[in-house]
Amino acid sequence: MELFLAPAQLDPVLYSGRSLYLVPDGPAAEPGYAVLHAALVQRQRWALGRMVLGGHRQIVLVRPSGAALALQVLHYPEQVRSCPLAAVRLPEKASEEMRLAGLLIDAAGGSIDWNAYQDQAAQELKALIEAKLAGQPVATLEPERAILPLLEALKQSVTAQNGHAAAPSTKARAPRKRARRTA
Repeated sequence: MELFLAPAQLDPVLYSGRSLYLVPDGPAAEPGYAVLHAALVQRQRWALGRMVLGGHRQIVLVRPSGAALALQVLHYPEQVRSCPLAAVRLPEKASEEMRLAGLLIDAAGGSIDWNAYQDQAAQELKALIEAKLAGQPVATLEPERAILPLLEALKQSVTAQNGHAAAPSTKARAPRKRARRTA
């Protein structure tokens, strides 16, 4: 490892999406593994280095992940495209939209429940395949599309977060499509 850094120093845009778990290579490596893991946790640091992976030199990050160490493959900074909206000017004064956006952020704050984030598409695809194999007719729905003005969408979101049912807008909703049957 070349550098130990605070997690906040790393821009998440550098993550390549490739993650591996590191495990000790036998009983002789377990004490060193445990010491490195404990030291990274205690100091709240991650290790940055380089290694050859798949025949290519990669930048990698080693970080604690539960009781294990995870290796994250990173992009080189020159591989990351800059954002074309970097020159957009942010609003200088508070507006009703900014106030409502702040209320929404405050109301929706909390800890993450990862069980609420499931791969719905995979589950729906599996159910569709099973229904087709069983010879059952399958109904598909067209997605509902609605374009709301920003202020109205923020008001509905804040109302919903505060436990009240958001009143649907009648003027901005697109008509609902009927389900089609496909064989």
